Amino acid sequence: MRQTEMIVDTFATVCFTTEAPYFIMSVKALTSTEEFNSAIGESAISVVDFFATWCGPCKAVAPKVAALAAEKTEVRFYKVDVDELDTLAEEQDIQAMPTFKFYRDGACVGTVQGANIEAIKKQLASL
Repeated sequence: MRQTEMIVDTFATVCFTTEAPYFIMSVKALTSTEEFNSAIGESAISVVDFFATWCGPCKAVAPKVAALAAEKTEVRFYKVDVDELDTLAEEQDIQAMPTFKFYRDGACVGTVQGANIEAIKKQLASL
């Protein structure tokens, strides 16, 4: 049986597995507009979780997103604190938290509003 432990904090969600191969997948916190632009400019799909530290649904979905990051190793997962990068959140038209935006080559190719892990999986499957 596979055992997975997750550590969730404001800066990163890290997923450790006790089954070989051992690896760590994380949801990396982006702390500047420059980091954000670099992350979404990749040719791989990038999923950005726009969240707030005070948001209950954001906290509830974070471990599920970390588990998805461990499962979908070909996808890059990031998170942006909308209170820390409020100008970026406004530029990305974030109206609710959490909002998950999907990017490829710098362009937004999908959006999911709300803590709906099934909708996130469905959006990923469509890309």
